Amino acid sequence: MKAEVSRIVAAASAVAALGLATACGGGGGSDGSGGDGGDERAKRASRATSAATADPQEPAAGGALTKDLLEKAALADGDVDGFTVRKMAASDIVEDSVPAKPAACQPVADMAVFTSDPAAQASVGRNLTAEGERDASLALSLVLLSYEEGGAEEVLAGLRTAIGKCTEYEHVGYRHTGVGRRTAPGLGDEAVAYGFTASIEGAKVPTTFTVVRSGTTIASFMAMDMLNGDTLKVPSEVVETQLEKLEKTGKPTG
Repeated sequence: MKAEVSRIVAAASAVAALGLATACGGGGGSDGSGGDGGDERAKRASRATSAATADPQEPAAGGALTKDLLEKAALADGDVDGFTVRKMAASDIVEDSVPAKPAACQPVADMAVFTSDPAAQASVGRNLTAEGERDASLALSLVLLSYEEGGAEEVLAGLRTAIGKCTEYEHVGYRHTGVGRRTAPGLGDEAVAYGFTASIEGAKVPTTFTVVRSGTTIASFMAMDMLNGDTLKVPSEVVETQLEKLEKTGKPTG
């Protein structure tokens, strides 16, 4: 059992490494010398400047929650019984999108490393570790992503379309199979849920996502479990507690 759990931890680390590889990888024009990559970086730099001058306790332009507000809204240790909550390294949340094959799967591939098109204005993440009577083989992460007006709706619509068309894909050297819809919770303004099996360093890792929009913010939850893939789902109490805390912090309508 210990060896199997260690493989799950290693798989989770590989997912984080995938995020780093994506951030360091590049597509056309990503060297900043011109093309779409340079334009996108310029836009992000402009957004970062605007965010730096904004009141950290007020929604940014377009109704997007600031990073400070996302930190306030995100789960903290002690918020959910049975889980230890730790802050996710900022480097594990990817900003740049790297092409997936086939292209129809791009929104799914992007959200697997917590990025999107359009890009989020701000983001924060948490890693949760099961404790006590909970299954120690479960690896769970969540990210809050805030958007300008209309951006969060666009991301959910893109995911919904991709889930209907995508069955398997390759992304920065990793293969993902069995992409399919799961039952979404009736929370927030809208939600989607889906899953796949990721091939990571020779291991088959069942993975499932629940993505919920609340106003201009998206809460994306990822669960992985190599021992209980047939029953894998994001724990409902984690999703519900996070949505309650997010909505108490403020749900700007833009």
